[in-house]
Amino acid sequence: MSADTRQRAGEVRDVLRAVGVSAPLDRGGGLGDDWRPPPFDSLPATIRDVAFAVDHAVGFDAGGAACLALAVLSGAVGARRAIRLSGTWGERAPLWSVVVAPPGAGKSPALDLIVAPLDDAERDRFAAHDAALARWKAAGSEGERPTLERLVVSDVTIETLGERLRDAPMGLLLRLDEASGWLEGFDRYRARGRTDAPAWCSAWSGSPIRVDRKNKDAPTLFVPSPAVAVAGCSTPGVLARALDDRAFEGGLASRILLAAPPSRSRRWGDGGGAGPAALDRWRWLIHAALALPVDADPDGRPIGLVVDLDSAAEREWSIAFDAIQRQREDADDERAQELFSKAPALLARLALLFRCVREAEGEAGPGDPVTALDVAAAAEWADWWITETLRCWRGLWTPEHVRADDRLVAWIKRQGKPVSVRDVTRGPREYRRDPTKADAALGRLVAGGVGEWIDDPPAAEGGRPTRRFRLWPSGDGGDGDETPAGAPMNGGSVTVAGVASAADGDTLGARASVAAFADHEGGS
Repeated sequence: MSADTRQRAGEVRDVLRAVGVSAPLDRGGGLGDDWRPPPFDSLPATIRDVAFAVDHAVGFDAGGAACLALAVLSGAVGARRAIRLSGTWGERAPLWSVVVAPPGAGKSPALDLIVAPLDDAERDRFAAHDAALARWKAAGSEGERPTLERLVVSDVTIETLGERLRDAPMGLLLRLDEASGWLEGFDRYRARGRTDAPAWCSAWSGSPIRVDRKNKDAPTLFVPSPAVAVAGCSTPGVLARALDDRAFEGGLASRILLAAPPSRSRRWGDGGGAGPAALDRWRWLIHAALALPVDADPDGRPIGLVVDLDSAAEREWSIAFDAIQRQREDADDERAQELFSKAPALLARLALLFRCVREAEGEAGPGDPVTALDVAAAAEWADWWITETLRCWRGLWTPEHVRADDRLVAWIKRQGKPVSVRDVTRGPREYRRDPTKADAALGRLVAGGVGEWIDDPPAAEGGRPTRRFRLWPSGDGGDGDETPAGAPMNGGSVTVAGVASAADGDTLGARASVAAFADHEGGS
């Protein structure tokens, strides 16, 4: 288990016990300064390029854009492909991704750009459906009424989703400009003794959805094999209120992959358009995913094709799967364990998705297997996404003064030297011209065992010494295993998140990728 992931799990446990998910505090902007960018090098070039094009166009971080792009692509692939992992276990592509960012961060414009190819394809479908419906009516409404196979929906109940999925057997995308409305809508019928949460969990798993309703002609809505991806955004405070105890206890929270990239202020003239070449390639990829060939059942309904792991990918899968199980076993918090329990499905879906990109781009045929490189790239992303989701959980339910202290420590680290109260009042905006607040914040860091006060010797001409705050070094030699002499043990209530090196060799992605590239170089 990586040091970063272990720390996140522990912090989530401590914070949730101390604060309680049922009463989250009101939140402001981002979720701390300990953001670690995703492994962009592991992404297919088309996805990576569109993520950076969106960043350049609207100022929405490329990491968040990549998370949304993966979810949108998974909705385009839908049920067209499935990966077989054993005789009884397989996974399809759909991912549930929610990116957390403050108001004005460019969430909706970014989502518009990424979903645009699906919107274009659906516009064509609406036109074709209208024409077919007109012909059907002109023929006296004889025969079966034409149906519309949707690609994108938003703000739907489980009943409406079931109706749309019934006509879209290859699946669809749920687009959420504000994910909290979707989450809070699960319990809109709780007063009647009903919640939609179990049905949504079934939708994530691809298990049958059954919705009983007051409709004499069709009292039960049945969708045998749903495929629905989710790409959405939310603000920290709103999402913290929506992800309450029920969301965790029902298992929904562990199915939603979170990311909270840093946001930045934009000024008129920033950016320069969204890179038409990157957007054209992205549009082409989405349309190619929608056009992946499928089979048909005896009744003529489309069914997706199943692909297997090749022999090298099976070895890669074994390494990655075992690493996930060790992470789950090491986590002593039930919510973290639940999240790790979904990691194998995430790993499989990402590997399938990367393989489908190769097929859509003409580098693989419909029956070609998932390769070791697909699994290795998926392992890196799965490790990052699980760690980032834990970080988001911690940030959503951490008191504001603790997050402020985290930001202050990150700023002090960037200075590379001890800082005085005066330095702080000239640094982070929240302490400008407020020495009392700056002194109190540095005092909390000292009480929490993060650092110490030191006194500069007075100048040669005399005067009072200057008191400065110095961060403790990491252990006696930077290995983080020992506490510096004189440092308080577990003092105060400050929790400052450390960021483990991506090259610590113990992450899921790092452990898996070594074997994958060895197999690749060896030609197996």
